Amino acid sequence: MVGFLSGLTIPEYDVSSILQKPATVRGSQVGNRDHFEKMNRAIAHHRLYPVIDHVFPLARIGEAFALLAEGKQYFCKIVVQI
Repeated sequence: MVGFLSGLTIPEYDVSSILQKPATVRGSQVGNRDHFEKMNRAIAHHRLYPVIDHVFPLARIGEAFALLAEGKQYFCKIVVQI
């Protein structure tokens, strides 16, 4: 479920999978399609690209997930090359 795009209620869901392990629920809001298209035009116009922090070959994907699990990449991206 992303933002309110799916509505304000969660469809019938088996919560046992959540209760079997720790879970965090975070709210997220998104704009409408017009906002999305304007954002993409601005990104293209200003030639913006994500900042890449680490690049891992597929053979080292475990290291990439370990780094991701540390939760220290607040701004930069972790890339796995395929």
